[in-house]
Amino acid sequence: MNVRGVDFVVNYVPDLAEAVSFYRDTLDLELTLHKSGWNWAEFSIPPVTLVIFGTYDGAPLSNGRGGTGLSLAVEDLDEAIEELDRKGVPVEWGPRELSTCRVAMIVDPGGNPIFIHTRKDGTWG
Repeated sequence: MNVRGVDFVVNYVPDLAEAVSFYRDTLDLELTLHKSGWNWAEFSIPPVTLVIFGTYDGAPLSNGRGGTGLSLAVEDLDEAIEELDRKGVPVEWGPRELSTCRVAMIVDPGGNPIFIHTRKDGTWG
């Protein structure tokens, strides 16, 4: 699998609005995307993006998984999924087509989510 680099890191939070205020107003980070309907916000911290992901309806943080997730940018998502399958690593979610990317999720041995991600514009980081 050809990993180009870390694309984004995800922190799971119980209250998205509170977290957005903290990261934007207290830490002075640049809010670059806020999708309250997705419970998702992004902050640009080059060379990576920090994602804040809120829980839904009191669900456990990250659906019972680890409290932090990682996204690895790959050149070819389908090729990466095939390679992971050959190695016995199941895809837990996806692949999904989103407005800006294609993405799938696996988990590490500790249960932490790892997103395998390809942006449609070819960029990463």
